Amino acid sequence: MNSLAMRIVIATVAGALVVSAAPAGRAADISASTISYISGGIGLVEREAFLARQGEFNLKLVTSVVSGNFLADVQVMIESAGHQPMLRTTMDGPFLLAKLPPGTYTVRATFQADTLTRTVNVPARGLVETPLVWNLPG
Repeated sequence: MNSLAMRIVIATVAGALVVSAAPAGRAADISASTISYISGGIGLVEREAFLARQGEFNLKLVTSVVSGNFLADVQVMIESAGHQPMLRTTMDGPFLLAKLPPGTYTVRATFQADTLTRTVNVPARGLVETPLVWNLPG
């Protein structure tokens, strides 16, 4: 698995703790509470690694265009129902797996200045998958 393509981040705003396996130069991710996530999934080996770990998380984002081609470099912002920023990052591949407290969140994903917004109910147990599909030529 390519360690530069997969990011493992645990971040807190109050404690200013950011642990990341991300390439240098990435903007700091924000989190109102401790949020762990991984982003990537480029290539078969990395995609299989994501599938093997998805049971550790309760939110899965998958980015693609209508033709079915996957997307990377999608900017993601996740806010709580109270509009508190929980996570902001740029995806390193078509998959993002996050562990959030149970609740309702707004996901905003931007690719090439086109933003998709979804409301997601994240369970305490299990995994909710949210496809983000742009109507662009693939």
